[in-house]
Amino acid sequence: MIRHAAFWLGLLLAVSVRAAPVHVVDDAGQTLVLERPPQRIISLTPHLTELLFAVGAGGQVVGVDSASDYPQAAQTLPRVGDYSRINHERILALKPDLVIVWMGGNRAADIHALKQMGLPVLQTQATRLDDVARLLRLIGQASGHAGEGAAAALNFSKRLAALQVSA
Repeated sequence: MIRHAAFWLGLLLAVSVRAAPVHVVDDAGQTLVLERPPQRIISLTPHLTELLFAVGAGGQVVGVDSASDYPQAAQTLPRVGDYSRINHERILALKPDLVIVWMGGNRAADIHALKQMGLPVLQTQATRLDDVARLLRLIGQASGHAGEGAAAALNFSKRLAALQVSA
């Protein structure tokens, strides 16, 4: 009886932690507040798709840009556009609760339109290799995988430092 109670209590705690609100400040300086971790994420650039999978959020990704081909699981996801144009109707049909964009690669007009449609948009900016670890943490936090994002960022930073030492 006590084991069953402990099991259910543990399960309840795990569910409540996963359902905790998400508060992140994106690279545009905007605070994004979600009532719970997103379950339906759209990625609009290949590197963001890869980072989502790297932090363990691949199962939450429901749509990607036309160039997202890694990891292999990304190849089977619905395509919602490319660097020059996104299909707003297709994005809305996928009912995302988060859209992740790259300010350096997605058109400002498209980002603005997504916001005008009432979609939560996480804006990212990457210009240096050092930005990858920061983005892993940010995307991990935004997707409900903060621990995995932090671990992936630490691993990336260690590997980058090892490359710099050997260079």
